[in-house]
Amino acid sequence: MKAFTVIFAILTLSAFANASCIGEAQIIAKVDSLKTDSMTTCRVMISSVRLYNESIICPLDLSEVMSEGIEIGLKNGHDCEFESDVISGILVKNKAGVIFLE
Repeated sequence: MKAFTVIFAILTLSAFANASCIGEAQIIAKVDSLKTDSMTTCRVMISSVRLYNESIICPLDLSEVMSEGIEIGLKNGHDCEFESDVISGILVKNKAGVIFLE
């Protein structure tokens, strides 16, 4: 009976996590270009991916990252700049559908 209770608890927690989850992944990739959508957003577009690990609980598909890009903050309030040719870290997709580097 204890085993059933433990399995039920794990499945319940997993389902709850998936309900609030949008998407997460770990990435190391080469920066291909920068794309400015407006005066408030700047996106890094990537080309070759060295490492991509999707979250088991909350996966973020690589094809979506490749097509949408990764939103980064503006520099000096209006400049779309990124100081490296490699981007690395944890990607998160928020409820608005924006993929950003955490």
